[in-house]
Amino acid sequence: MKQNNTYIAITGDVIHSRNTSESNFYILKEKLLEFNKKINPVVPFSIQAGDEIQGLLNFGNKPLSNIIWFLGKLHPMKIRWGIGMGSLNSSIQQSSSNMRGSAFEYSRKALIYAKKNKQLFAYSSSKNDIEQNNIILKLISGIIDDWNIMAYRRCLLYFNTKTIYKGAESEGVSTEAINKHMNRTKIRLVLDSINYLDETVLGKSTL
Repeated sequence: MKQNNTYIAITGDVIHSRNTSESNFYILKEKLLEFNKKINPVVPFSIQAGDEIQGLLNFGNKPLSNIIWFLGKLHPMKIRWGIGMGSLNSSIQQSSSNMRGSAFEYSRKALIYAKKNKQLFAYSSSKNDIEQNNIILKLISGIIDDWNIMAYRRCLLYFNTKTIYKGAESEGVSTEAINKHMNRTKIRLVLDSINYLDETVLGKSTL
């Protein structure tokens, strides 16, 4: 879904890439293929400039929800993301490396902001909501920065099923144990915040 030719450009930067093994970069490439198949981007996400990732989504394609899914698949590798909302000045191509437009400019600006403020996500656009939304993203970043693979797994399962019973059943633990863990890791708070931004800032949900 596009809104007045608005697109979402996302640029990712692998944190501590110099310490990332070649095998982990191979896993990253594999997971990018899976990621592209899952989200059907306008321009596929690909690795550029050695340790940078970039792709283009239609407005309303739930970028934050999709990024959380991707981070869960890559854990413990960490990636910092700049999310830009804007237009294009060039035609759609197979790679974003030669594309131009405000969407990419805002994405780059957001990534610089994320690096400066040491958070995992940042957002930029021509709107007047940048500061307040980046405060939300900073809080989300602070929470999930401490997540382990179990937290991501339970986050994604709850996101898909909207219940703790499936998680308890699949892991062979009590619902009380799942609930306590979700409260401790603030999974519901993260998902509520992401859903708010995906729907009210970055487009209406298409799922």
